[in-house]
Amino acid sequence: MKINLSKQNDQGILSLLWILEDSANGDEIGQISQTNPIPNLPLSRILIPASEAIAEGTAMGIKDLLQQKSLQNQTVLK
Repeated sequence: MKINLSKQNDQGILSLLWILEDSANGDEIGQISQTNPIPNLPLSRILIPASEAIAEGTAMGIKDLLQQKSLQNQTVLK
């Protein structure tokens, strides 16, 4: 996970980049990025209340990524 914070128009931008790797061989399966405007507060005050939304977005992204990878593998096997 990589976190970038930047300020725009008195508001922060929280960008998260998740890299999903195959645990068996370490190969990268894909990346999931999230970007959201946030109030200008310390990161520790933002992550705890936002953690549920972050986790939900990440889970949906992982699910989509794995489905895409599965479809790609099916196409290769045909």
